Amino acid sequence: MRPKIGSCRLFSKPYVSILITQVFWFHPVETNSLILREPIHYAIMKRLQVFLFLSLLSLVGYAQPKDLGQKKPKVALVLSGGGAKGLAHIPTLQLLDSLGIVPDLVVGTSMGSIVGGLYSMGYSGDSIAQISRGINWSKLFKNDIPWHYISMEEKSEYKRYLVDLDWVKGRPVLKSALINDQKLRELIGLLTYPAFEVNDFDKLPIPFRAVTTDIVNGKEIVIKEGALGNALRASMSIPTVFSPVPYENTLLVDGGVLNNFPVDIAKAMGADIIIGSDVGGGMLPKEKLDDMTNLIFQTGMINSNLKNPANRELCDVLIDHVPHLTYENSDFTSSDEIYAQGIPAANAMRPQLAQLAQNLKGYRQREVTLPINRDTLVLDTVIFKNISKTNLELVKARVGVSSGDKVSLEDMVESMEKTIGTNLFNQITAEPYIKDDSGYGLIVNVYEKSPHQIKSALHYDNYRGIGLILNYTGRNVLGHSSRLLGTLDIAEQPSIRLQFQKIFGKNKKWWTRTELLNRSLEQNIYRDGALIKGMDYDFFQLFDEINLSLDPYSSYVGLGINFERNGFTNPDVGDPNNFLDFERYRSKNLELYSHFQYNTLDHVFFAKKGGFAHLTLARSIYNDIDVRLIEDPNDDINGQLSDFTRISLDAQYRFPWNDKISGIVGAQAGFVFLDHTGNEYVDFKEFGQFVRYPLGGHMPNTNRKGFAFAGLQEGELNASQLVGLQLGIQLNLFENLYFTPHYNLASVGFGDFDAFKDDMFNPKGNWKDTLDTSDIQSFGLTGSYDSILGPITLDVTWTNHLVAEFYLGIGLQLNRSN
Repeated sequence: MRPKIGSCRLFSKPYVSILITQVFWFHPVETNSLILREPIHYAIMKRLQVFLFLSLLSLVGYAQPKDLGQKKPKVALVLSGGGAKGLAHIPTLQLLDSLGIVPDLVVGTSMGSIVGGLYSMGYSGDSIAQISRGINWSKLFKNDIPWHYISMEEKSEYKRYLVDLDWVKGRPVLKSALINDQKLRELIGLLTYPAFEVNDFDKLPIPFRAVTTDIVNGKEIVIKEGALGNALRASMSIPTVFSPVPYENTLLVDGGVLNNFPVDIAKAMGADIIIGSDVGGGMLPKEKLDDMTNLIFQTGMINSNLKNPANRELCDVLIDHVPHLTYENSDFTSSDEIYAQGIPAANAMRPQLAQLAQNLKGYRQREVTLPINRDTLVLDTVIFKNISKTNLELVKARVGVSSGDKVSLEDMVESMEKTIGTNLFNQITAEPYIKDDSGYGLIVNVYEKSPHQIKSALHYDNYRGIGLILNYTGRNVLGHSSRLLGTLDIAEQPSIRLQFQKIFGKNKKWWTRTELLNRSLEQNIYRDGALIKGMDYDFFQLFDEINLSLDPYSSYVGLGINFERNGFTNPDVGDPNNFLDFERYRSKNLELYSHFQYNTLDHVFFAKKGGFAHLTLARSIYNDIDVRLIEDPNDDINGQLSDFTRISLDAQYRFPWNDKISGIVGAQAGFVFLDHTGNEYVDFKEFGQFVRYPLGGHMPNTNRKGFAFAGLQEGELNASQLVGLQLGIQLNLFENLYFTPHYNLASVGFGDFDAFKDDMFNPKGNWKDTLDTSDIQSFGLTGSYDSILGPITLDVTWTNHLVAEFYLGIGLQLNRSN
């Protein structure tokens, strides 16, 4: 008998809603909850064979009530592999439940192993259908750890590259799988958690076998013990799609490679009656081999497919889904439709199954219930496996679980994701286990990235042009818990970044970062009422800082020293229409700063919830300005500004109204306070360009003083004083497609703070003149697509001068490092 759902506990993840149920018993209902149709196209001979077989069972007495001590015929359920098509097995489970047929053995391959393993644990067919409907399949197969689980010191490098290769023994090494299955492992762990204390699969509510392939020795492995989640994951490890699963001294891949419909295994285990549900169907016909995916699968599964007809013949009740299925193995996003296509074949065999149910009524059926789910465990031991000494201390500090802790299922999942958030590992699993019948332990298995990695990304936008980003990342090459970066943007407007950081301290909350950034750009700048285009701009920055993580994943404070050199070269010298009065502008500035950084956004791009805040207080301790004028070189400027202090804030908060719509509210502020003014100092308003805050662009400027502002290109307007407001609504109406109407408002000043504060909320100037306090407003619409190359963004925005600005961006740009 099957349990009926009573009270339930809901775990919500971005990719799945899972019901872990508490259960009570009820007698199986006699009516089928499925919408059943009369069978229409099964071979008459096969029907006759099944009918005669079941009739024979009745004649020899199976239909009569039996002495409870008499041996019951062993009924086996065999579920084939087939990727997404395996979801068509679910209606068969629901039909068995409705008829009161409880198998004595379940054998599954690949997706059939997943469905069958859950069924063997005690999940009903209805529960498995509910689980399938609650999964966001497209997100499940993405290695998309929420950004708020990424360490603060790693956020700037997360999801910033298209290609990521390990560098081993002097050469790049391709990963063994196309898909990082971290989310899939987490899902399987969540679903199988109620049975973690069961290591012998014969002790599950229904005995179970998972069929896999030993890819090292080329033989079939039938798993009957160990961690159930590992067995399920191994059975569906499609070669090159998912990575092999280590097992004893070998590696396991999908069982479908050698035996996709393992009826022979059930027969060898003594099954008297075999119910087989097949979604694979053996060899594909010639007409379907014009598809590359089908050709690859046919090639890799020839031996398995050749066994299919013989295994079908071993079935006493064969539920053949193949004639009804129109989807492919990879069509998980069509899960509801595949489920529906599983109904006709199950219905076709309903008369035979109903007869079998009648014949089995005289025997005691297994009592099937989902094992009681423990809310929490007290851990006696935490064991870390496959981790190097250089990473062990950092992981212990970040995993958040240690011996003696009381942990819940949510704690274990969060620990895995936060450990992934160190960016040191490709995958992590956490397996609770019983320790010598005296307590509980946790095994944390990690799969480390290579200490040396090569990464790359492509990008284009209509302002900076096209570029190729190349990156080297070295882990622990200059000490434990250290990272070395070298990033080169080979582009029309090239950039280079070198960075070193090291985490230290008992709790690994302290860290230092040193960075050099150099960019050579063609910069447009508003000055004196005109837009000066194509100025040669050279930006150089070198900083060193020490930081303390208040929360390793959301906030830190720090102190640092920063040196900047800015250089502008007038491209129009000698042109009679030249507007600028200088040939060259150079500045240097050395400052001390303190900062506070906060970030809880859930995604790098298209975040739906969370917020960020960057607060900086800086004090200039040395500056120098050198300006070469055009008309009279004798009047060239060479001197200093007064010492100054600047303070800036950039903050944004996103709040979801529902799954598709999020509101956006942002605030910006930047002020410069001069100590003195006078003839002994260079004119701040005229030549204080390097102190100002660059305003413009659709993403934060790589210059850490910069602010994004739609309607202006990156850095087009430079203001020494500003306050601003951002409003927007992000609409995710279709998968990976976003529309964002937005409004921006700022009050900007170009002199010192005393001149700005009086007119801050009553600006009267024209911002293009860059003279008096002015207001700048913009409104527009951004359309974006989250592609494999990175975001593809098209935006049109109007400023309050009714000038439309178009922006097109493709791919992953060089980003700022905080």
